[in-house]
Amino acid sequence: MPELKVPKSAVSVTLGLPTGSAEVEVYLADYARDHLGPERLSDVLAAGRFFPARREGRLELVSRDGLAWARVEDEEGSPELGACEAAVEVTLLDGSTLRGLLRFVAPAGRGRPVDYLNQTEGFFPLYEGGAVTFVNSARVASVRVEEPPK
Repeated sequence: MPELKVPKSAVSVTLGLPTGSAEVEVYLADYARDHLGPERLSDVLAAGRFFPARREGRLELVSRDGLAWARVEDEEGSPELGACEAAVEVTLLDGSTLRGLLRFVAPAGRGRPVDYLNQTEGFFPLYEGGAVTFVNSARVASVRVEEPPK
């Protein structure tokens, strides 16, 4: 009987761990359970307490709760029509900072960054250039909203 395998593709991811950042490979399924298309890093981060990664050729089980952030080339694509955007600086509990764009769709009257962040559990995406960093909301000390240029 042939062995059953789920086709997966390796994706390079940078993880923000308590010991510093680490380059790993995360394996994503060619088909996602909850949406059309391939599995995304955001799916893996929302799915369980641990996920497998390969670092320096060895298998490692990474605790989602132990991560401060995870960065990958932009997997989410262009913002949705009508999405709210805010440039922010995120200060983590360890004192490090991340900068980027919050992008989210919100009902009328609920388009403030504080509204979005208060309803977010787990990881929220922060866009910068061609990458997206998923930030663990439990590891955030503060978020400074940068004022748009006048």
